[in-house]
Amino acid sequence: MTPREEFRRVKIHTISIKGQDDVDKAPHRLAEDPLDLTMATQVVRKLRFRSAALLGAGLILVFGFFEPLVVEGEAADPGAVWAFLLVGFLCILPAGLVAYPRWSRRVRSLERTGWREGVAEVFTNDGLFGRSELHVTYPSGKTEILMTTRPTALVLPARVANASDVQVWIGGDSTALTVLFGYGPFMVAAKPV
Repeated sequence: MTPREEFRRVKIHTISIKGQDDVDKAPHRLAEDPLDLTMATQVVRKLRFRSAALLGAGLILVFGFFEPLVVEGEAADPGAVWAFLLVGFLCILPAGLVAYPRWSRRVRSLERTGWREGVAEVFTNDGLFGRSELHVTYPSGKTEILMTTRPTALVLPARVANASDVQVWIGGDSTALTVLFGYGPFMVAAKPV
């Protein structure tokens, strides 16, 4: 079985620090054991939890705008406090407001449908924020075209970018799809084209 630490999600950190990501610091590699799809579902839930934590922290920072901070009986320097709250508010709250609904939809969708195994041909666009197109063929012969989307519309690792016969599992339905790549293993969000 693949332990939770071995599942990855592609994000800007993955691109800026070669072969690494936010779920684990180990480099991407081929999975030696069969993937544990139950664990993969738990990883998607973990991503939803992280986005809920961002949302909660952002709301706490909003509350800080309206309540003066008191340190040891004296009001703290309002300029420094406001600067901290403003930067935190502008960075954290929007991230939580965007990520939480998106990962929540993916968790609900994944719980309804489970994972479907397939083989993909991947076409990656140039540029840092280029979306990738996946032509997925299922064992039944059905073909589906997917496009990576936010929160993870970044360039895929070189091993799978512009490759064919890439082993994938598709979880969810409609526009709330999660693609799990056997290489890595790592996950990206996607939608049908």
